[in-house]
Amino acid sequence: SHVKRTRYAHTVTAAALFICMRRVYHQYSAQLSDTGTDNVLSFDEWRYERANASVQFKYWSTVLDLELLILTFVRSLRTGDFALYKDALHCLAPWSFCL
Repeated sequence: SHVKRTRYAHTVTAAALFICMRRVYHQYSAQLSDTGTDNVLSFDEWRYERANASVQFKYWSTVLDLELLILTFVRSLRTGDFALYKDALHCLAPWSFCL
């Protein structure tokens, strides 16, 4: 029961962070399209640029990446996918830079 609630909390946190990031990205895209600018960054480029510009954005971006990594690890355990398990462990290792 506690495991199920904890996994649900991780899922909700990751979903909420992703939804918030997408909303802000859509505001950014709309603002640039209103001014007639054609160089709208892709979501990943925008996210990288924002993370370099704002420490708080970088923190929440890292939290989202770690939440998704934890969920990937749990999925690998529940499905018995050894390759996914190895990838998740590799990314969870402190010397790894998968994020």
